[in-house]
Amino acid sequence: SNTAAENNSEKESCQNNHESCQFWAEQGECDQNPSYMHQNCMLACDKCNEFIEITDEASAKFGETQVIRGQQAEADRMKALLDDMMLYMENEVYMEDEYDAVREECLNRDKLCIFWASIGECENNPGYMTIQCSPACRTCRNIDVDYRCKYDPAQYPNAYESGDLHAMFERIANGAFDDLKPAVHSAPLDYHEKKQRTNSSSTIDETNLKLLGPWIVTFDNFVTDEEADKLIQYGFDRGYERSKDVGERKFDGTFDGLTNSGRTSHNAWCENDCDADPITQSIMSRIERVTNIPYPNSEYLQILKYEVGEFYNQHHDFIEYQSERMCGPRVLTFFLYLSDVEEGGGTKFNRLGIEVQPKKGRALLWPSVLDEDPENMRDSRTFHEAMPVVRGQKFAANAWLHLRDFKEANDKGCA
Repeated sequence: SNTAAENNSEKESCQNNHESCQFWAEQGECDQNPSYMHQNCMLACDKCNEFIEITDEASAKFGETQVIRGQQAEADRMKALLDDMMLYMENEVYMEDEYDAVREECLNRDKLCIFWASIGECENNPGYMTIQCSPACRTCRNIDVDYRCKYDPAQYPNAYESGDLHAMFERIANGAFDDLKPAVHSAPLDYHEKKQRTNSSSTIDETNLKLLGPWIVTFDNFVTDEEADKLIQYGFDRGYERSKDVGERKFDGTFDGLTNSGRTSHNAWCENDCDADPITQSIMSRIERVTNIPYPNSEYLQILKYEVGEFYNQHHDFIEYQSERMCGPRVLTFFLYLSDVEEGGGTKFNRLGIEVQPKKGRALLWPSVLDEDPENMRDSRTFHEAMPVVRGQKFAANAWLHLRDFKEANDKGCA
């Protein structure tokens, strides 16, 4: 391919650069003298719609060397964007003090950044583009996570305030969702007293109830066989990969995934067509009906697969730094069992002495935060672990519910 320096004589629009172009073309010069004619008489030689690819070496100053590619009109648009980018970087980013903290990291990290910017990806895929192609999108300040992810309480209201968490669980205990076959495994000390005051007619199962403080509830009729089988298949379609924890902080304030020996399951994310599937939406609507937490506050379902011997050591779902982000912390986990397991694979709450066994269609619900301050206070009683599968396979899905809008935060790279 040619470099930009080798193409300095090329005009920004497809035209004839000499008054005799049309005459020369009629005399066969487009074929006999293509090196001149194709560059200077593009219109006469009918070269306006041919594919062009130019490597712009000057752009290497700000990351990966950019490739201008496409038909003439597309190439012209990319060249104009590239010129704007160079002016932005040289006259603004490298001149103004407000860019001091991000200047060195403001780089195009792919050779096609300017191409993607030309087709609208800065607007359509901002979570990736405004960080990985920040010069091309002219969004260098977005690399600073505090700037990009500034939390405005007026714009991102909390789904729960103090008292709302207990109120939600009390609705379950008082019979509001008996069609889902709930069972209470743990509840606050004053649970029975409150229940008597409400004159509840609930048929809730309290066989194994412990008055230990945090709420632990299961629903044995939450997911249908069709829904469970569909989610499992989506996992296979996407490819189950080794599950990861939160790792090291990256240059843009997001975090790498961390593979470790304490978590050996595999997972796939239910995004795009999986998330849009009516079956998935039906499950998410059911979760919203029970919790009163709107769909945008939920992470995409994490579909899990555990083979024999696989497990996840004791951990907590609360992620501290999210309290100050627009998504807020995880306040609830709605865990869906998508299969029976021949032996093992239970969910054990280590500090409560409670272990819930897998059963296809069952859901397990617990809080990650304290009712009095769901924004900032982790409930340390709900540490838990996925016990090893002894025989068979375990399929399940995590629905993590946040205090505020997760999906918008995720799209901006702020979750």
